[in-house]
Amino acid sequence: MTRRQKHVLLSVAAIQDCLVKHESCYRGVPGFIDQIAVFRRLAAKAEVLRGRTNEADTPAVQEPAETEALIQSLLVASGPLEGWAAILGDELLRSQAGTKRNELRAMGAGLSGHARTIWEIGTESMSRGAGHYGLRKEMLDRLHACIERCEATTDEGSATLRQAADRLYFFLRDVMDPLVRGFLLSAPEFCADYKKARKAAAVQDRTTANPAGNLAQDAVLNA
Repeated sequence: MTRRQKHVLLSVAAIQDCLVKHESCYRGVPGFIDQIAVFRRLAAKAEVLRGRTNEADTPAVQEPAETEALIQSLLVASGPLEGWAAILGDELLRSQAGTKRNELRAMGAGLSGHARTIWEIGTESMSRGAGHYGLRKEMLDRLHACIERCEATTDEGSATLRQAADRLYFFLRDVMDPLVRGFLLSAPEFCADYKKARKAAAVQDRTTANPAGNLAQDAVLNA
């Protein structure tokens, strides 16, 4: 499980408390109330899935060895593809093949699907000129083997939990955060408490890792 997925799961309780505390601020905004209901359904589903997995209450941040091996093989195979795409002027392929290591790690449960797409593109592109730019069959064979191993060793319940965490993360980022910004003038205390709730898990994690307290400020709720 990625650090981002861990943080969003750990922040749910604080966000729930914040919404209950400031219910009077949004009681007359039916659209916002509807989205809170969506958030609570997503949070409840994630909590059920979390109870069904073998993961601890604090999900592990470390990526399994199979995932790291897959990322490495993917970067090796996608390098020649990215260069070939740049020469052809194929921006779509260039963006697909140019995904960085940190972006690959952030994909969570979607990593193997992305890797399989790159493997399929690479296999097809070998006969169309990509081989002239460093792409080799052994690179693709290694990538395919890593995909198979990663998929075989991924616990289904854990993968589903990661997907639920990702859905929560994107819902909060793309829906709830902008909606809460609408209360900056009418309910600044609500906005401040929501911001703290969104950051609480990340701050706690960083404080543990960096007791000196040199914490970067998150951009939650910034317009």
